[in-house]
Amino acid sequence: MFLAVLAVVGLLGVAVIGVGYVAIRKGWIGPQPSPTALAQRRPTVQPLRLPSAVGAGELLTVSTVAFADDDPAQAWLPARVTLAIAVPPGADEMQVGLETSIGASPWVDVAPSAVLSVNDVGYQQAMVRFRSADNRWLAERGIVGFEIDPMRDLAAASLDDLHRVAAVRVHGPDQLIVRIEEGRSERGALVAYDLNNPEPGDDVKGWEFLNQRKTVVRDGEVYGFEVSDRTDVLRLTDRFVGRLLDVARLENESWTLEVDGVATGVQIGRRYSRPTGGGDDGDDGGVGGFFHPSVHEFFLQLSEPLRDGAVYRLVPPAELVESVDFRFDRLSTLSDSVHVNQAGYAPADAKTAYVSTRPGVDGVDVSGARFEVVQVGADGSSRVRVLTGSVPDPVEDPVDKDGRPLVGAPVHRIDFTSLSAPGRYQVCVEGLGCSLPFEVDGEVWDELVVAIGRAAYHQRSGVELGPPYTAVRRPRPYHPEDGATVVGTDVTLADAQRSGENNFGVIAARGRDDLISEAWGGHFDAGDWDRRIQHLWFVRAAAELVTEYPDQFAGTDLSIPESGDAVPDLLDEALWSLDLFKRMQTEAGAIRGGIEASEHPPENATSWTDDLAAFAFEPDPWSSYVYAGVAAEMAATLEPYDRDRAADYLVSAREAFEWAEAQPPLGGLEEETAAQRTVAAAAFLYSTGEERWASIVAADVAGDQPGLLACHEHTLCDTAWLSIKASQRFAGVIDEALVERLTQDFVTTADAVMARADANGYLFTVDHPGVPLIWGLGLGGAPKATALARAYALTGDRAYRDAIANSAGVSLGANPLNQSYVTGVGSDAPDHPLIIDFYNGGLPVWAGTPVYGNHQLNTINNDQWAIDFVLDPAGVWPEAQVLPYLWQWYDIDGLAFFNEFTMHQS
Repeated sequence: MFLAVLAVVGLLGVAVIGVGYVAIRKGWIGPQPSPTALAQRRPTVQPLRLPSAVGAGELLTVSTVAFADDDPAQAWLPARVTLAIAVPPGADEMQVGLETSIGASPWVDVAPSAVLSVNDVGYQQAMVRFRSADNRWLAERGIVGFEIDPMRDLAAASLDDLHRVAAVRVHGPDQLIVRIEEGRSERGALVAYDLNNPEPGDDVKGWEFLNQRKTVVRDGEVYGFEVSDRTDVLRLTDRFVGRLLDVARLENESWTLEVDGVATGVQIGRRYSRPTGGGDDGDDGGVGGFFHPSVHEFFLQLSEPLRDGAVYRLVPPAELVESVDFRFDRLSTLSDSVHVNQAGYAPADAKTAYVSTRPGVDGVDVSGARFEVVQVGADGSSRVRVLTGSVPDPVEDPVDKDGRPLVGAPVHRIDFTSLSAPGRYQVCVEGLGCSLPFEVDGEVWDELVVAIGRAAYHQRSGVELGPPYTAVRRPRPYHPEDGATVVGTDVTLADAQRSGENNFGVIAARGRDDLISEAWGGHFDAGDWDRRIQHLWFVRAAAELVTEYPDQFAGTDLSIPESGDAVPDLLDEALWSLDLFKRMQTEAGAIRGGIEASEHPPENATSWTDDLAAFAFEPDPWSSYVYAGVAAEMAATLEPYDRDRAADYLVSAREAFEWAEAQPPLGGLEEETAAQRTVAAAAFLYSTGEERWASIVAADVAGDQPGLLACHEHTLCDTAWLSIKASQRFAGVIDEALVERLTQDFVTTADAVMARADANGYLFTVDHPGVPLIWGLGLGGAPKATALARAYALTGDRAYRDAIANSAGVSLGANPLNQSYVTGVGSDAPDHPLIIDFYNGGLPVWAGTPVYGNHQLNTINNDQWAIDFVLDPAGVWPEAQVLPYLWQWYDIDGLAFFNEFTMHQS
């Protein structure tokens, strides 16, 4: 991932000049490898393997998906999904649930069907497990995936008919936002095809003059694209389902709003257009066939306030969009100005809803207005007020640390923490309508942990995906038994970190002939197949959760192949990465920084069709110290569950540390290497209590000045935490005064994090007050709350836990866009993350991937290329760069700074 970020940030603005979006899609990022480097590519053309089709006789299938309400002004979720179950012989009871909740689902008598309530959009998976009357588990289990997209039919209606209104939401007492979705994109899957012997009537065309892959033309239209350098597979063209909307006419012609048969005045105001996804349908030979369906939202100013209980007919300009009827109900009609955590809240959580209007239009001051929390019945019809209050004064138009606007409007915060009874609710504001529905439920965070953990499972390298563990079917990528090879290179990961350049050509040119055995496993990042030592910070997080809160996390059921062994599932998933680096450890104990390919993923390739050479970095002390620290900590975490494995990791960690100690300093990375040495020493101190490690920590940390810990750097913050935990595990092992100072550092850091959150209007946190709001460092799917979590664990101060809950809520939909930044979670979740196997292979977007989220355009980076070649051509309006930060996110998979993710960040 690191090289990919460097290439995009530093080089793409130059590389795409005169080429346009093609450069972004085709991998022309940065300088191309030299002929010498290309000669070092050692592709092993693996036998073609495609995702298998769903076979007959599945234990679990979907019969129907129905939604609660089709009124465009009301809530449409939850969906009711009816499942058909083929009960195997010997089964007396079954457990049926969504993948995130199967572990907590009750055992019931077997039946041929079941109905699930689904509160989230996107690709979801349901599971069934069986046992006999004597509580003996049966081997048979079923899993099925299905898409929850309440607006799909409305968005695709324009393919054969007029466009239809997808939603009518209230913006103010006399203001509406009308949403029209102009279509959907369907990604082309991979199919077997012999390019050397085309099907009769097909025409194979090449575009060598543009460095383009071959295309297959059928019946005058492009049918599919060559995949990398393979001749046995095609990626089918993408499909735009729907028609483009004539937004100019909708902006310039008259709209009518009728109530009781009488027209009321309507003035069309600002338009907001946001592309969602995209694809290549092959027009112009695959060079210019890119398309982006869009969501268009029109601001309507009414001549009079909306009347409670009235039924309205909205009539857009004729022959463009169908008329639509909706009912305004102050206790149910959705507002686009009231924002909540769409994943829900645990009963004891801090609960904050926000009210803010759109930039560029006159909003309303709701200070002092009445708000009501309304409980929604199971059928969606009954509504009972359970809490009331007054909307407080706003935080005036918050700005970032450099004075740039964050919201573009005042922000009101509504605290409804006192609501603790389980149920389904909405927050309604006088004159504005209601938020999207949300749950109060004790399992909310448990289900999110499972979603995140299972998303990591779907990112595993070296394993086939498929039933019974997932409905996503993906062949095994990058495994030696399939012919994949990894060779060494003289380049270290530290070299790549230090140079700050695109190193693909250098890595390949300095490749060697030595085969690195057992170089498989680990987790992929989003946009490429690299596996880096930084991924071990994900391992540390999992270990910390299980160690600190074993009652909560040791029993988490991820429904992965290792489930049911002695080791907690969260650790099993984390160890998939740690084991990769342990397997590649040299006899001398040295640790390689990871695995890198010779280029970015080739055009149209997937993880299982890629034929790039793969290289293992030369060992270096920085990577070895990182590994030593995480492995030593994992040894302590594993000890209660698998003593032998824990001891093995501790030996491996010691060998890595001792090798690193014998190496000369890394030029240009002396401070970073020394910092990881200290983290490793603290981890050994925590794991063993040996005096040697205490002296290293004290010597390196005692002279530091108290201050902010910058937990995103994984240096002093981790050293401080492990040292404090060592003092708790081995009394007297470290100076008590130093422990008190480090504890105070966590408090100071957490207080600073909360202060910046309080100033930004929406209470989202960042790891350090000085970080820029770019590339996943600000508001995104992963709340930046490590310092808060550790401060809470050390002090028990409820304020820190509340700050974590509020920050997570902003990531999960309580923001101006009403956008969750985690796939498959919430009423409006990302549909187009930068997952190459989805992008090129047609795989579904599994739930639980936290994308980078908001990115402040043209601040530190020169992002003009994205504006000129992607956002502007895709019809973004208002112009992306003039919008405030919390509006700068677009659901386009090709824009990494919005929709990529990494294992260690996300």
